[in-house]
Amino acid sequence: IRTAAAGVFGGTEAEQVLSFLERMSPVYIGVAYKPGALQPLRNLLGQTESVASFDDEGFCEQEFLQRTEENPLCRGLFYCAKIRSLYWFGLYQEGVRYLEYADFAAHMLAGQASIPETYFFMSLTLLAVYPDASEAEQADYDEHLDTYQRQMKIWADLCPDNFLHKYLFVEAERARVAGRVTQAMTLYKQGIASAGAYGYLNNEALGNELYGRFWLERDEVDYARI
Repeated sequence: IRTAAAGVFGGTEAEQVLSFLERMSPVYIGVAYKPGALQPLRNLLGQTESVASFDDEGFCEQEFLQRTEENPLCRGLFYCAKIRSLYWFGLYQEGVRYLEYADFAAHMLAGQASIPETYFFMSLTLLAVYPDASEAEQADYDEHLDTYQRQMKIWADLCPDNFLHKYLFVEAERARVAGRVTQAMTLYKQGIASAGAYGYLNNEALGNELYGRFWLERDEVDYARI
């Protein structure tokens, strides 16, 4: 992930527009742009304190959250970025701790693309920890997954370009944890094809990674390598 981020954001592109944005709206930089966009990029580039944190010399997560107690919109952007980053780095248990904030972000970011992004990565996070969760936890996760997927299906039907692959990947993961092997295989392949067809290279790659892990769980190394 970091190699890809370095290739795309090199200098970075985000940094190049930072001085302009600071002149135009210094408040926006502090409460939205840094936590929602710039810090996640720095996180991918290995420029933050750890993969689990957006903190660096110029930003502190706790200070940001204290400063934005009366600004739920900016908090929602932060939580969306945090949920996504924790999933990308495989920090699933840490990600589950943000479950309540996923609903908070969705409520605060009404009408924004961050909502399906939040639902998507929180769903994948829940399914990553699902097999080791207690029965009570699994029941809670199922309830959230049902809610997220009902809404994602509506979006997928209205605009398959943006949302169908997200719906399919989550359904594939649900089939995987339920042991529905043949159905999972079909859903992974459909999701990968949809993401590729509509230009979501990042999620096409994610889908291939999920499908590869699916095969590794079954000790099918040759299939996983493909």
